[in-house]
Amino acid sequence: MDYKFARFKTRDFIILALLAAVVLLVELIISVGTGTLPVVIFALFVDPIFAILAVFIVRKFGVVILGALLAGTLALPTPAFGVVPGLAKYILLVSAAILMELVILIFQKRERLASLIGGGALVVGNSLSFYCTALFLGIPSIQDTMLVTITIVGFFVGVVGGYIGYLIYRKIENKSFIKQLQS
Repeated sequence: MDYKFARFKTRDFIILALLAAVVLLVELIISVGTGTLPVVIFALFVDPIFAILAVFIVRKFGVVILGALLAGTLALPTPAFGVVPGLAKYILLVSAAILMELVILIFQKRERLASLIGGGALVVGNSLSFYCTALFLGIPSIQDTMLVTITIVGFFVGVVGGYIGYLIYRKIENKSFIKQLQS
């Protein structure tokens, strides 16, 4: 994978806006059933799929961070992405995105491995940054022992989500609309 440092073009922003809108829609549907473990695991599973798709379609460093900023902006007035209010949503989403970007950058020559570890890193970053933000803001959160369990389970759920995102991209990479988006 040629993961480059380049300027974003208008079509990159459009791709990210579409993916961010889909993620937000899924997160809003998920937030209706917030609190149950299957719903939380599904949310942790969906985010890496779309992040990996964005990485492979746009192929520029910063795509996940920019996608997190767009999703956070769309999610500000909604309960999506947890109970964290306002500006703290940006901190939560961007800190996890930075972790994923670094993993993708390190493993860029091995796409499958980058997808697997990147998906896991996104979910681990989300759970750790959510915990730290909740502590800082004084929001009742999970206990320390649960944090370890959720982080470990979340990593494996993120790995599966990252791999599914990779498989989806491999399935659509030779389609003409993907080639046009990447040109």
